[in-house]
Amino acid sequence: MQHGRGVWRGALALYFLLLAGLALVRIASAYALEHHPWIMGDWLIHYGAGFVRRGLLGTLTLALGTRWADPGLFAALFIAGTYLTFLAFTYLAWQRQPALEPYALFLWAPFLFWFPVLDVQGAYRKEILFLALLAGVVYFVGRNPRGATRPLTGALLLFPWLLLSHEALLAYLPYVGLVALWAARQGWRGRPKARWAGLLALSLLAWVAALTHRGTAAQERAILAQLRAAGYPITARDNAIVWLDVTVDEQLAVQLPRMRQVKPLLRILAFGPWVGLAFVPVLPRLRPWRRDPRAWALFAASVGMTVVLMAVAKDWGRFWYVHGVSLFLLTLLDARPLPWQVEPARLRWLLWALGPLYAAFAYWHHVHGFSWYRPNLEAFLTKRALQYLDMARGVLRYWQTHFPH
Repeated sequence: MQHGRGVWRGALALYFLLLAGLALVRIASAYALEHHPWIMGDWLIHYGAGFVRRGLLGTLTLALGTRWADPGLFAALFIAGTYLTFLAFTYLAWQRQPALEPYALFLWAPFLFWFPVLDVQGAYRKEILFLALLAGVVYFVGRNPRGATRPLTGALLLFPWLLLSHEALLAYLPYVGLVALWAARQGWRGRPKARWAGLLALSLLAWVAALTHRGTAAQERAILAQLRAAGYPITARDNAIVWLDVTVDEQLAVQLPRMRQVKPLLRILAFGPWVGLAFVPVLPRLRPWRRDPRAWALFAASVGMTVVLMAVAKDWGRFWYVHGVSLFLLTLLDARPLPWQVEPARLRWLLWALGPLYAAFAYWHHVHGFSWYRPNLEAFLTKRALQYLDMARGVLRYWQTHFPH
């Protein structure tokens, strides 16, 4: 039994090393070869032209870049560090599980770890800040539920900084509350309540501050000019920075008609049943919240805020991707054996065969959501594999050119 567990832990470690390698190639390419207008642009918004939403991390990278290198390098390091932190804590929490078999479909799930691999344009945005934070909280609280005060306090102290980096992350704060409810069922006493109210108030203040400083066209031009002067220009006309001054009314005029169209909504509504397939074997892990009205209220608040986001922003697929990952992380809190297995044992290969079929059905797009492979799965994966090979070669040439010794 222990030998079998050691084998799947080793296989899981190799799986996460593969994911980490692919992430590093993509992020390095976005930095060095593309000056990517969205992956890099999102993290380079800064306060150089005055306080503006989403500008906290960009201010730090600009300061570091001005002193030692270019700001893009430090942004890329921060993106990579954040995503690797998410992968590391997820692995540590996952390897606590007594068996990998019930989680087999998650290894292939296109809405989970393969989303950033297959959607090369929409990944590694600031939602990974939240995912890294939640993965860390799940790991520490899962290990010691009665000692949940410290990780939960740390998460709520960090959350205002996340909101100053991207205000939309407020939609996912209820998942931290769901972790707290689970810890309370394991004997944690979350007192004094005034502490939690004060910490939540800090996040609310940060969110209001960000929301009331949307940015202006003049600030956008100044931000881009300062990045150019610092040696890392974002040259694409359409980028994350020039969307700062887009008003709510302008977004509503585009997104509300989209929400009334059948096809775009169906592609998002497919998320529930599609994701649900992977959760069937681990449903007992969600039982602690099933009959708790507070849990349903928190989940409804998160979903409700996400629907509001859909009305004012176009990346619907990204918004729901975070929900899929967050629910998966919640299943890792409990490490007791699951009352689920394939019987007879000789049929277990069927479960592992279902994984590739599950992934071969469709992929998850950062804007549109549920998306069929076009023209077919083989062509799509071949194209992506060639893209990653090209990115790796390009990054290697960049390194040899800029660091010849």
